[in-house]
Amino acid sequence: RIRQMFLAGQARGFINYEDELYGQAGRLSTTRISAAGGNESTTFYVTGVIKDDQGIVERTGYQKQSGRVNITHRFSDRANVDVSTNYIHSIARRSLTGNDNTGTTLGVSLAATPGFIDLRPDANGVYPDHPFNPSNPLQVRDLADIDETTNRFIGSARFTYNLLQRDNQALQVIGEGGLDYFGLDQSAVFPRGLQFYQGQDLPGQTIQGRTTNLNTNLRGLLVHSLNLPNSNLFFSTQGGFTYFSQAADQTTAVASGLLSGQTNVDQAASLQTDQFQLSQDDRALFAQEEINWANRIIGTVGVRAERSSLNGDVDKYYTYPKASVAINVSNFDFWNVSAVDLLKLRFAFGQTGNTAPFGSRYTTFGSATIDGNLGITINDSRGQADVEPETATEIEGGVDLDLFDGRASLEFTVYRKVINDLVLTRQLPPSSGFATETINAGQLTNKGIEIGLNLIPVQSDNFQWVSRTSFWANDATISELNVPSFTALGGGFGSTLGVIRIEEGMSPTQIIGIDAEQGEGDFVLGDVAPDFQMSFFNDFTFWDNLSLTVFGHWKAGGDVINLSELLLDLFGTTADYDANAADRLALLGVSATPFVQDASYFKLREVGLYYRVPARFLGSAIGSRVRNLRVGVSATNLLTITPYKSYDPEVHNFGDTPVASGVEVLPFPSSRSVLFHLSFGL
Repeated sequence: RIRQMFLAGQARGFINYEDELYGQAGRLSTTRISAAGGNESTTFYVTGVIKDDQGIVERTGYQKQSGRVNITHRFSDRANVDVSTNYIHSIARRSLTGNDNTGTTLGVSLAATPGFIDLRPDANGVYPDHPFNPSNPLQVRDLADIDETTNRFIGSARFTYNLLQRDNQALQVIGEGGLDYFGLDQSAVFPRGLQFYQGQDLPGQTIQGRTTNLNTNLRGLLVHSLNLPNSNLFFSTQGGFTYFSQAADQTTAVASGLLSGQTNVDQAASLQTDQFQLSQDDRALFAQEEINWANRIIGTVGVRAERSSLNGDVDKYYTYPKASVAINVSNFDFWNVSAVDLLKLRFAFGQTGNTAPFGSRYTTFGSATIDGNLGITINDSRGQADVEPETATEIEGGVDLDLFDGRASLEFTVYRKVINDLVLTRQLPPSSGFATETINAGQLTNKGIEIGLNLIPVQSDNFQWVSRTSFWANDATISELNVPSFTALGGGFGSTLGVIRIEEGMSPTQIIGIDAEQGEGDFVLGDVAPDFQMSFFNDFTFWDNLSLTVFGHWKAGGDVINLSELLLDLFGTTADYDANAADRLALLGVSATPFVQDASYFKLREVGLYYRVPARFLGSAIGSRVRNLRVGVSATNLLTITPYKSYDPEVHNFGDTPVASGVEVLPFPSSRSVLFHLSFGL
């Protein structure tokens, strides 16, 4: 039968389903308008954006409309207020993508789809069943609707009042406040006629979700400045408080057995609802003193005390000190090196805190219904009543160097950062009665280096070349772990395929797995963290009007657990299936080495070419009302050079987690974009 389908497909012509699903050349458009004005007492800035992007999958895309208004008003020489508001409305239309265990998403369906079968609808719009998979991806793409509508408002205000103003000192009181409201409406409709509902008792589903989140913050501080001219000393003293709160509410309704042609949750045979609520309140007190001696030596000391409702002890304040000193050697009288414009030595010490996730301190209850009677059960996450914030202590030193009248500059920084009382979420053995818990698990040590080099290699009347190169590298180690080693949450699917394991004395992003050639047990097969990274930005300007910008990114080292290739092998659709798949599949269950792959890359992230029309041509060509006119073209994600065997080496199947990145299971491919630009000022 398969041979007959193959011969029929060969006669008809093979279908490139990757291009069918991900091959749409979507149109992208962004329109932005802004205006500024005012008088001596009041100034304003207004801008609006309309964005309409089509996705690389048909019936997907993103639309956004946003507006921003900034106003500054001076009541008097003593008082002024700054107000900023931003409203964003967006609609994201998504198809069904991501990892699943039922073969329903586009990526998993694609892996099971050879090019010799035809899944396209007939003249009557009827889709054939997929012979090798429980879902037809073209049918899902065309008939399922998954939308997200977002309304967001961000507002802030800052009031400044000068309590004291003298020749050598000043005292200000500053009050700041803001809010961030986020409302998300989610809707997903899967008609009952979809293939993957065959044989199910309640075909057809609609999912309706509503999420609201409100963040508010308030800060008050006093700022005192004192200048002692005779001693070249300048003092700046700050002290105050901050308050932050968050309230979130998420409700989801899933209706199954949906009536044909209906989308409301009440038009179904079964309804399940779920609600999640979050509340957080943080408070902090802070003080800081800065002493500046003739811009030669600048020293700062400060302390911050914080408490949070997420901590085990909600009333306890945790203190975090900081101190820094900068010595500008080139400002001393003895300095006479004309080629060196700036030589600054920097040293800093500081501590910060990071709270555990919401709910970590509680073992919560859930509801259950048995024989129509409502009861409670213990949820699968075990709480820790004494959970504390993790404390990061960092020591860094560096050098800033400017040379040859600004033609070259160098920033060099080394640091050591130690995180104590490390907050980690781990999976628990089933015998414990729980699935996960969040604990203070030990200590993490980071050591790193950051280098920035800015150059103007060529500067003439008709040509200028500006180059910015950055280098950074970080080495991390779990220096202490007070629990047995465990798999990071979202770190993979077992050592047979490779997982990210948290283990004392090892990197927190190490990938371990089985390898029969090395013996029994688990072995280190790779690490998600790269050896180093570099970025390269170059700006070329010709005759002050034509500019070319090029931005590249190089990541050296870093591995990814590639399970996409494994699934393609299992379905028999890998591009090199005849040549190499048998060898790879022979190692399944024997070694995880084939799935741990080098994810080094060089990416040409952005290239842009822009032309600014000279002012002398504007009056005669398009009228004197146009102050400036700029046209251009830019492209993003143009080129990726990598040994990695999939769409994109920057992947993660489980979202944004602290350490468990670099796991791939048939991801949504990244896209290239080309944008044409037109901007003008009136």
